[in-house]
Formats: sequence, structure tokens, C-alpha cells
Amino acid sequence: MSEDPRRVWSVGEIVGLSKEILEEAFNSVLVRGEISNLHQHGSGHWYFKLKDEDAVLDVAMFRGANREVAFSVEDGLEVIAGGRLTIYPPRGNFQMVIEFLEPVGWGALQLAFEQLKERLLQEGLFEESRKRPIPVLPRCVGVVTSSSGAAWRDLCRVWQRREVPIEVILAPAKVQGEGAAAEIAAAIDKLNRHGEAEVMIVGRGGGSREDLWAFNEEIVARAIAASQIPVISAVGHEIDITIADLVADRRAATPTAAAEVVAASRQELLQRLHHANKQAHAAVTRRVTDSRSRLNDPRLQRRLRQPAGLVNVYRQRLDDVWYEINTPFKSSIDGRRDRVRAAGQRLALSNPQQRLVERRATLVAAIQGARSAVRTTQQRAEGRFGEVAARIEALSPLGVLARGYSICERSSDGLILRRGTDVEGGDQVRIRLQEGQLVCQVEEVI
Repeated sequence: MSEDPRRVWSVGEIVGLSKEILEEAFNSVLVRGEISNLHQHGSGHWYFKLKDEDAVLDVAMFRGANREVAFSVEDGLEVIAGGRLTIYPPRGNFQMVIEFLEPVGWGALQLAFEQLKERLLQEGLFEESRKRPIPVLPRCVGVVTSSSGAAWRDLCRVWQRREVPIEVILAPAKVQGEGAAAEIAAAIDKLNRHGEAEVMIVGRGGGSREDLWAFNEEIVARAIAASQIPVISAVGHEIDITIADLVADRRAATPTAAAEVVAASRQELLQRLHHANKQAHAAVTRRVTDSRSRLNDPRLQRRLRQPAGLVNVYRQRLDDVWYEINTPFKSSIDGRRDRVRAAGQRLALSNPQQRLVERRATLVAAIQGARSAVRTTQQRAEGRFGEVAARIEALSPLGVLARGYSICERSSDGLILRRGTDVEGGDQVRIRLQEGQLVCQVEEVI
């Protein structure tokens, strides 16, 4: 670079030029390190640091790239990151923008499988206690698989060979590739909302682990766990175990095995019915043979030649049984009749109508006594009231005035006059009589 060494650069120019040089030199690099200070922004972007024992590198992974990461990213996880080195101009930070992420020592798919398996295990989705039995003689079976796949053909072939008379509802879905997990979950939900299927088979034929990966997605596991219809998982070959197998109510190694499970319940019941029919036929045959042998017995033959005697024996037995039954029964009836008669007598002695008459008389007497007491109390109160009124009347000043006395007050201040010295000549005096008042002027005090 042959720039003038005395040229003065702006900060923006020097950072921008450094960014261009760095991105051109390290446009595509792989970096191995341990994740730390992970921050998953609300925008969907990830920001963290890659570190080893020698250095720390700032990292940004934008939403479009981190959507493709199949495993859970967390602090302490050692990864290989692929992307480019750059500078973030607003801060002048040296950083790496990564496009893909892969765990060290694990395949990305295997790590994602183990992480989801552990999480669902902790939630109890694999517990045997939550798994339901597959119904016997299902009238209708729901199937979630590809309509053009070998699994669907295998299922139909088994049921046709077994001559199983069931109704089958296919909810077609992609079983591999992008969007397959969402379609499988939607098909499971659709069969539940339809409500006709009594059992559901979810699966596909064999393939690579990547081909079967849709059945390891969390959305499929949640859909199976939430299903109101018992689910048989039939994914791949026997060596392949998926998350769907662990969550389902029952696992079948292949779609063909799942079809056999559904058909076997009907076949087993038919076999049991056939066995029961054979047992019943054998029992009836034995009973007929025993009865024929008894009829051929010489002693019975002699009795049958004289049926009247045989009838008399049974008639006498009937009388004996009647006596044994009737005697205690009659005694029981007589005893109960005596107890009813005694109860009637006790009831007559305690006739509620007679008690009602007695209680009514008592109540009338109580009412009369109460009225008499009230009158006596009232009379006494009136007498005491008259005495008190007479005493009040005697002490009343108005009574004194009625006897010719008067009350004199000094007009200036209302003082009641008791002595002549309470006024002086010229003072005005108010004199209160029984009827009316007088205002007088004192001329002389004697």
C-alpha cells in the first residue's frame, strides 16, 4: 500500500479499510473454540465468544443461519464455527460472523437427539405409566405416513392378507426432508380432530438417519404425547430407535409389524372364540353322554317301568321340604304379628291427639295467667304514677303562685328578690303572678 505516510485518516476510513482487508484475507475460515457468554437476542440473533487457552474471539450468528442449528447451543460447548472475519465499525470490534456451527466430538444430529431425549425424559414423556393399551378389535385405524411410500403399501398388504375388516383413514404427510416434521404433527392433530380412529400408526420405511430425522423432532414428539388416540410408532428398521418410538404408546419395529399388532388383536380374539366354542361343544357332548349313560342304568329302567311309585317318592320329598320351609316361616309371621299388636297398644297409650289437647289447655292457662299479671302490674304502675304526680304538683312553683304568692325579679339582671336590700329606689321590678306579670318601679325600700 503506497499511501502517503503523512496522510491523516479519519476513524471511519481506517476502520473501513481494515474491514475490507480482513474480509478479503479471511472470507471463509473454520475456527475451533469453546462457547462462552452466550446471548440470544430478542431479534433472533446470537452473540457469544469463542475462546481457548490463548485468546477470545467475539462472534455473531444471525437469525437466518442459526435456524439451521439442530442442537442446543450453551456455554461450555466446544464447537467448530465456519464463517468470515470482519470488523464491526460502530465499535471497531474485531469479530467473526459465522454461517454454520458443529459440535466437536459429536455429530450435530446425535447431539440434538441426546439433548431432546434428555429433556423429554425429565418431563416424564417416556414413562410407562402414561402409555395406553392398544384397543382390541379396533373398528377404524388412522395412519400417518407418505401416501406414495412403501410403508402404506406394506400396511394394506398385511390387512388384506389377514382379511381384517377394518376402516383405514390415511392422513398423508412428508416423512423426510424440510417441513416433514411439521406435516407429521399436523396429520396427527388432524386425525385427533376427526375423531373416528381408535388407534393410530405413525411411521415410514427404513432409511438413513438423516432420512428418519423428522421422527426425532420435538414437534412430532409433542404431537404424539398430546394425542387422545393411542399411537403405534413404526419408524425404520428394528435397529433404529427414534424419539417418536420412545414417546408412543407402543413401538413396532417396522410398518409391517405395526399392521400385525393391529390385526393380531382381532386374530387373537377370533382364536379365543374358536377355542371357547370347542370347549363348549366338548362340555355339551360330555353332558349328553353322561345323561345317556344314566338313562341306560338298570335301576333307573326299573323305576321308569313304575312311574307312579317314582312320582310318590318325589311327592313325599316335596311335602318334607314344604314342612321344613313353612314351619319356621309361620313362626316368624306369628311373632311379628304379636310385636305389631303390642306396638299398636303402646301407640294408643301415647296418642298424639290427647297430648295435643293437654298441651292446648296448659297453653290457655298460661295465657290467662300472663294477662292477669300484666293487668296487676299496670294497675300498680298507675298508682305509683299518681303518687309521683301529686308530689311533683305539690312542689311545683306554679302551685305556690296559685295560693296567692308571687315571684319578684330585678328587671336589670333577672335576680330573684328575697330581701328588700336586693333593690334600690328607682329600680324596676318584674312581678310574676299565677296569671300574667307586672313591671313596677321601687319608690322606697323600707
